[in-house]
Amino acid sequence: MASLLEDAHIAEAAIIVITLLFYWLAGRHRTTPEKRARAQRLGRALAHAREQAERTQESVAHEVGVAVSTVRNVEAGRSADPGVFLIAGICAVLCVDIGAVCRNAAFEAPEQD
Repeated sequence: MASLLEDAHIAEAAIIVITLLFYWLAGRHRTTPEKRARAQRLGRALAHAREQAERTQESVAHEVGVAVSTVRNVEAGRSADPGVFLIAGICAVLCVDIGAVCRNAAFEAPEQD
């Protein structure tokens, strides 16, 4: 009987792993060049706001309650969809208006010669 239960748990774990892998692979293909560009603009805007506030990535991450790598990835534009609560938390810690940051990141700045 114990063997059947162990086999059932192994099968259930395998199904969960395969499902998570499927979702991970499916999500990787949804990042368009436009999303990547928008994420990079958002990251630059947040990095600029952090530098203006004379804060480190470490201190911001600590106050928001996330890993430093999370803040680093958002600022570098490596997180195509960082989530509104993460962005709101970073903006709150930096005392900047989330609307202004998002509006600035939503549109391409004109190129300067």
